[in-house]
Amino acid sequence: MISFKLKYLALPVLALSALALPACSDNEGEGDGIGGGDITMRLTVDTGMASSASRADAPDGFESPDDKSEFEKVTTLRVIILRGVPEGQNGVGTVEANKLVRTNPQGYPYDNLEFKVMDNEIKRVYLIANEASIPHPKGASAGETTTAYLDRLEKGDEFPTTAFADWAASAPGNNPDISGAIFSNTPGQTGLPLTEWFDVPVLNNSPGRTDTPADRDTRSISVHLFLTRAAAKASFNVKIDDSFKASGTTITAIRLNGLNYTEYIFPRNAEYSPAKIVTPTPSESGTVERYITSFDSWTRTIDGGCHYTVSNLSIPVQAGTDRTVGPIYFPESKFKIDGKFTVEVLLDGDKGNTTWLTAQPLGVGEGNNILMVNGRQAIARNTHLKITINFTDSKTITWQAIVAPYNTAVLKPNFGL
Repeated sequence: MISFKLKYLALPVLALSALALPACSDNEGEGDGIGGGDITMRLTVDTGMASSASRADAPDGFESPDDKSEFEKVTTLRVIILRGVPEGQNGVGTVEANKLVRTNPQGYPYDNLEFKVMDNEIKRVYLIANEASIPHPKGASAGETTTAYLDRLEKGDEFPTTAFADWAASAPGNNPDISGAIFSNTPGQTGLPLTEWFDVPVLNNSPGRTDTPADRDTRSISVHLFLTRAAAKASFNVKIDDSFKASGTTITAIRLNGLNYTEYIFPRNAEYSPAKIVTPTPSESGTVERYITSFDSWTRTIDGGCHYTVSNLSIPVQAGTDRTVGPIYFPESKFKIDGKFTVEVLLDGDKGNTTWLTAQPLGVGEGNNILMVNGRQAIARNTHLKITINFTDSKTITWQAIVAPYNTAVLKPNFGL
């Protein structure tokens, strides 16, 4: 019998407000705009680029993106604002604003995020970071980049939100074999995409108002939003006890099983803890610690899911080895029938014999790290699954798995060598 104890927490979006710099807005000087455009909407956006290392109150080691990885840096941020979309639903909206800004290495936009919009309405706001890494959606012209497609949305245009709700991307490789990080094989990619959408109330009684209804020339509202990384990632740390006596064996591959091959670009029917809400300012500590608890995933074409194999490794199974592999990036994943996410290790013996150790399942339920959604195992986007594979002198392997925000737990499968 194998005992598993893990705790699930989805990756927090670490708060870093996008500065409202004094540069001119694309909408400035346009007069009343559509039907009045009589309030200034000022956005701050958590880009997830804050470092948790300086946070004394970071619960269980909240992690910022890998500052050594260009793939996890934010280089662009686009804001699209629609009016006329039914709250919480899809429909046809009218574009009120569409702006793409560059960011500095810390994720701060170089331009401001101010927009003239109609007052007393619910706004549908879409946020997209690192859009160049995302394949263009249906409806784009042949060979058209995602940026070119999005640039075509002009103020006053009608736009069906189903185009974004159904927008999807697939991992590279041949289903069920994922051969590389999702988004990494997109021509012109510049980094891991982050996306979100919100229905923002811009009403007379909305929080963040800095005016009275009579102050037409000075009406403004401050809105605080966040971004969610559009992929999950995993890394593997192989640790061999100093007292380990066996030798002559090498780990040549590590495989993660049960993954989805395709995912939606924007979170689809995602639920969060704390709930996804619009606020006028960041929290007191300047951070947002939010967890995905449920989501809709792309329908699997293979019940058992796909696998991602990290190959061409040469990790000696000998005393003192401490080697980290990864990270790998893959689509958010959820089983449509009973199934379990598993990990396998390929051993190459000194006589040329190769053996895949029996796949070991990751834990679920109370005190475990794999999310359960309607009774199905799931790994949410914006999640980092850290797996430590520890060989002991008792000829067993102890698995320690950590899921962002990185609580620890221990797995003890009885792997015999």
